[in-house]
Amino acid sequence: MPPFKWNQYGFTLSGPLSIPKVYDAKNKLFFMTNYEGFKQRSLTNTVYNVPTLAMRAGDLSPGLTMAGGAGLVYYPSGAPRTPTAPSMSSPCPAT
Repeated sequence: MPPFKWNQYGFTLSGPLSIPKVYDAKNKLFFMTNYEGFKQRSLTNTVYNVPTLAMRAGDLSPGLTMAGGAGLVYYPSGAPRTPTAPSMSSPCPAT
């Protein structure tokens, strides 16, 4: 699979605007313009997990028995941590 590529580029051009022998705009009239380009390429497939109607109602037991299910439901990030493992979430007591 080819790698994800992201290209973002651009330039800005500015300076005094003058017309020789007609108008000298030194320190009076200026111009400014810019250009921005962006390319994003990706050939990846994304898989999303969608909760069932029972899960939306609060019954998480079907998800615990699915293939690859660990059998425990953990607090989301920012939940209480244990003193012995401060970087890991602790399981919900109801599981």
